[in-house]
Amino acid sequence: TFPGKLKEHNTSWSLGIDITPSEDFLIYANVARGFKAGSYPSVSAASTLQFAPVVQEKVTNYEIGFKSTIRDLNATLNGAIFYNDYRNKQVRSKVVDRIFGFLDALQNVPKSEIKGAGVELAFRPLDGLNLNFAATYLDTKVKKYIGANPNEFAGAFLSYSAIPLDYAGAKLPFAPKWQINAAFDYTVPISSN
Repeated sequence: TFPGKLKEHNTSWSLGIDITPSEDFLIYANVARGFKAGSYPSVSAASTLQFAPVVQEKVTNYEIGFKSTIRDLNATLNGAIFYNDYRNKQVRSKVVDRIFGFLDALQNVPKSEIKGAGVELAFRPLDGLNLNFAATYLDTKVKKYIGANPNEFAGAFLSYSAIPLDYAGAKLPFAPKWQINAAFDYTVPISSN
């Protein structure tokens, strides 16, 4: 039996300012705070250690960007730079069980960050033809987290134990440095109906 209690509360908020120097151009700046609820992991567990809850994840986002319309080209161009300051980011990780060795677990990374920029272009050169392009650059970093070494553990069967590893400076998982998307569609009516 694994008894546990997780009681949390939070308040999300957002502040922003928009400036429109012309009818076709908007500059904005936003600061926002959001949360991802804490939870108990649903894993096939061999140890109560795997059922330890993660506390809520908190992110403060700072973003500056623009949105524009280029009427002569029938296009829109948007861009932004941003910084996400994370506290207790929830990541799938490993713990060491004294019998089985490495087991899956959900854990909190105390401090991490994501810096990035993105640009998006939508272009309609002909009636029915839409072209879209988007690119995002991410620079992620763990600022504070001590976890299990993923390559080895100490001890022998019935006494396996984790070898601590400082992950400060490591990249966050599932956050590619570059993401580029391109798409097009061409729509032609078959009839007036």
